[in-house]
Amino acid sequence: MKVYKSKSQVSINIKIGDGHAHINFSSITAGGSVFYTDDAEVQKGIESHPKFGKLFKFDREILPEPEPTEAKVSEESREETIQKIKVSDLNAAKDYLCERYGASRTKLRSEKAIMAAASEKGIIFDFE
Repeated sequence: MKVYKSKSQVSINIKIGDGHAHINFSSITAGGSVFYTDDAEVQKGIESHPKFGKLFKFDREILPEPEPTEAKVSEESREETIQKIKVSDLNAAKDYLCERYGASRTKLRSEKAIMAAASEKGIIFDFE
């Protein structure tokens, strides 16, 4: 999955094969916008856009998480894999999940949803 970021709100048209597609970047709390995709044709279209590198840039690639194994994990070792992440508020927690793990912002509308998504990723948020 590749992540593209812009310092402003961006909406572009790209060429995909013989057709075109409209891409809307999602707003982020810190300002600007972001777009996530794992589609190679969309990535090629974005990276060949005339404003690529100027209006918006490639930010990073999110590698897929490895499939869990069938081996049993003891509670002791499970506690060692839990990460405590310091954040200022729920919006910062949501941003962390979206930017780091590609979580859907529309699914993270409540504190309960944010905490459930964090738990799935082995994260506990420490609010400062």
